[in-house]
Amino acid sequence: MTRRELLLLATAAPLARAQFTSSVRVVNVYVTVRDRKGELVRGLTRDDFEVREDSRKQELRYFTAESDAPLTLGLLFDLSGSQRSVVEEQRHASQDFLKQVLRDGDTAFFVAFDKNVRLFNAGQLTEIQPGFANSTGTALFDAISRACEHVRDEPGRKTLVILSDGVDTASTATINEAITAAQRSNVSIFPIRFYDREVFRFIVPSPALDNLRAGQKALEKLARDTGGGMYEISDKQTLADNYAKMQRELRSQYSLGYTPADGKSGYRKLKVTVKRKDLRVQARDGYFA
Repeated sequence: MTRRELLLLATAAPLARAQFTSSVRVVNVYVTVRDRKGELVRGLTRDDFEVREDSRKQELRYFTAESDAPLTLGLLFDLSGSQRSVVEEQRHASQDFLKQVLRDGDTAFFVAFDKNVRLFNAGQLTEIQPGFANSTGTALFDAISRACEHVRDEPGRKTLVILSDGVDTASTATINEAITAAQRSNVSIFPIRFYDREVFRFIVPSPALDNLRAGQKALEKLARDTGGGMYEISDKQTLADNYAKMQRELRSQYSLGYTPADGKSGYRKLKVTVKRKDLRVQARDGYFA
């Protein structure tokens, strides 16, 4: 090259880099893989995965076998009537969970809700008490929407853990609106179905039990449509047991990244698969461009 050509290249290069940096957008998809027994599968490589956006195969430019991206974690506490006797257990187990799962760079916050919704920062866990609003009703979907709005601009992974029976009686938002809020904020939802079993132990088939079944389906949908996971308290699985399993899952996620083609704004459908047919993939099913 001539000296003049070199000077032209030197002055053009910073502009080219700036244009590239400002226009490149990366979609990150966090993926959990399980075998037929439900056990977490580790050790997969980039070549084991395929990601399609609106049916078009994407080139995976970024891959991490165990995600260490910063984690923003929100815990949502249901303080409605069917939950109030178990709040103390929830607070103690949640405190231990946060000590184990949070690392440098991670942040946590809390949302408590009955008919009303209230946001707490990381140092206010002990302030979450039943009946803080002295109201009846459950605004679960409003609480999810509020939490998603709170973390919309946060980088890295964003996860909501919901401690509830899933019954919503007071929200202005619908379940689909809550899911859309999560998808717009790139939030995954991990419900732990939790209720005072003594309250329902001796109830014959009734609207109350119908509500519980509907609540379970709602929690399953919230998890499925946002790429999260569903957990449940039972006589054999305590809240601490479920938190331990969730901790392993959050630290065993694969991180897949690609640069999508320019195209329509709005919702884009995602499908993540693996080559091995005996494995089950858990990932969000879309995002808003």
